[in-house]
Amino acid sequence: MEQHTETRAPIGMATHAPMRPGPLLILRRATRLFLRRSIYLGVRAAQALHQRAALIAIIALLLGASGWMAFQLWGPKTASAAALSSMPPSENVKNYIKGRTDFNAQLMWSSFSDDLQARRITKGETPDIMQAKADQEEQLGIKFLDYIYIGGLTLDDGDTMYFYSTKLMIAGENVDIPSTFLTTPDGKLKAIYAIDPIQLLPK
Repeated sequence: MEQHTETRAPIGMATHAPMRPGPLLILRRATRLFLRRSIYLGVRAAQALHQRAALIAIIALLLGASGWMAFQLWGPKTASAAALSSMPPSENVKNYIKGRTDFNAQLMWSSFSDDLQARRITKGETPDIMQAKADQEEQLGIKFLDYIYIGGLTLDDGDTMYFYSTKLMIAGENVDIPSTFLTTPDGKLKAIYAIDPIQLLPK
């Protein structure tokens, strides 16, 4: 039988609830996680591909995105950078995330811009093929546990970047990966920067 003992503060000493971190501290912690995971997962995914060109490309992409984000956070502050933590997430990004979490390719596809849909089709990727891959991920036991929103930033050309830390379960282990979404001025998804979770499965 388990026994529980209650610890009381000495008489005359006040007890205080632990202070909750402020929004800026939370944002900085999330960004440090983003930077560390970007480098680590870029190397891991590229090594799984066994291609030097892929290794260089993935690391360059993730380091570039991470460095740019770090500059926006800790470099000279502009009005856009100051709004990073307060900008609400895009509805189309949220729809894509719901589709990703539910393995619903049609919902993901509907969040794409016309240009992104055309580029996917040119590469041979249709909603049916996306659904087949989503079904494969589900059968492999990959689970999208949570997308933690870090912030968004509107670029000079009107596009917007949204930053997330994605929590996955892969082969029974919890994994955090960075995900970045680029949207058009009308809010449709223009590009998605994230590592394919299948590449993170143990070989």
